[in-house]
Amino acid sequence: MTRVLVRRFGGLMMVLLSVSTAAFVVLRLTGDPVQMMLPPEQTTAEQVARLRHQLGLDQPVWVQYAQFLRNLATGDLGASYRYGTPVAPLILQRVPATLELAGAAVAFAGLVGVPLGVVSAVRKDGTADVLASGVSFLGVSIPVFWLGPMLILFFAVRLHWLPTSGIGGWRPLVLPAITLGMYPLAQFARLVRSEMLDVLGEDFVRTARSKGLSELAVIVRHVLRKASLSVVTLVGLNVGVLLGGAIITETIFAWPGLGRLIVQAISFRDFPLAEGAVVYISFITVLANFAVDLSYTLLDPRVRST
Repeated sequence: MTRVLVRRFGGLMMVLLSVSTAAFVVLRLTGDPVQMMLPPEQTTAEQVARLRHQLGLDQPVWVQYAQFLRNLATGDLGASYRYGTPVAPLILQRVPATLELAGAAVAFAGLVGVPLGVVSAVRKDGTADVLASGVSFLGVSIPVFWLGPMLILFFAVRLHWLPTSGIGGWRPLVLPAITLGMYPLAQFARLVRSEMLDVLGEDFVRTARSKGLSELAVIVRHVLRKASLSVVTLVGLNVGVLLGGAIITETIFAWPGLGRLIVQAISFRDFPLAEGAVVYISFITVLANFAVDLSYTLLDPRVRST
């Protein structure tokens, strides 16, 4: 098992390196940050050259990339062009807000999506199944950039139940969590329904019923446990989706997380800050997928020998 985990960890590190390299390349295609930092009409060529030298932007791209990898290996993400302070503390200030939002979205998706899938499977082809399928269809179809403003217009502007933005307490968290969690909610519901329909007809389920177990006990102890591996896999896959979707959600609700920080950094062409934020999101995603791999060994002992 140790050899398998080491191999998977090495693969995840390669993913992290690939994402970091892509961020480095794409950001340099957005333009010259010096043009954003110095007003063109009041700047001489000497001032531009001096600032480019201070930032290391006058060096060849391959030299900048080598320095980027060297700093990344030591945990030094450089200093922000915009704020003039180290990148790491700026990012760490935003990480808790993003994790809070992503965690609330996962909780909402799981607490609603899993029971929805269970009811849909148990009441197959009934009214509950049709309603649950409709909710799942809407969840995967409605884009975040439309759902967020609609929730604001209805619950905040019209009903005055919830705030449109801010942080602190549960009330400002409700609308962005629902917005971000609708897509994984639909995925959970569809996956649980599919997995349960496959399991409900198996022999061990009929045996459990014949022993006198209640339908609830059969569903919880046997059917859902059988489908748990697929659900855990989906949770791991959705970490990246949630963190990526948080960029749009945080912008809509002015949520002070990593996603909004990335948008601001890209707008200012703040290369170190944008690269550092992308690396942090990638690192969290990699750790989540590695944790999923570890959980496989607990949920299914057969994985330990593969």
